[in-house]
Amino acid sequence: MKKNGFIQFTLLKDKRMALGLSQKALADKIGVSQQHWDRYEKGYPIPLDKILSISKILDISKWDLLPTEFQPKEAVFDKNLLNAIIISIEKLTLEKKLHFLPEQKAKLILLLYEKFLKKPSNDNMALNLQDLIQDIISEKTA
Repeated sequence: MKKNGFIQFTLLKDKRMALGLSQKALADKIGVSQQHWDRYEKGYPIPLDKILSISKILDISKWDLLPTEFQPKEAVFDKNLLNAIIISIEKLTLEKKLHFLPEQKAKLILLLYEKFLKKPSNDNMALNLQDLIQDIISEKTA
């Protein structure tokens, strides 16, 4: 499962090299092996927990590092909603000690994004998202 290998490779490699960092040095900064970093540069998905640190170190928008599964099909793209969904999922997975593969998280985020767009609420978005996430997780484990 690759995003767009060439674009991601060019972006990550160019930024890394501009900072004068080797693959090993950057990998050490974000807590992965040099082999994992090499895979990221080749276009393989970057785990959500690494995206923020990579974006800060390399000064890259986190949106440029997200897998294509995160990109909604609608013409209107709500970054605030997507960000709220990602944060809600991360909080819930930590609280409930849930474990998802990056592909599973991407699918869950996309599903939540689409469901929330169909049934938006102006009330407490974070609370509504947590309820929606728990409903989806309950459906998957039932």
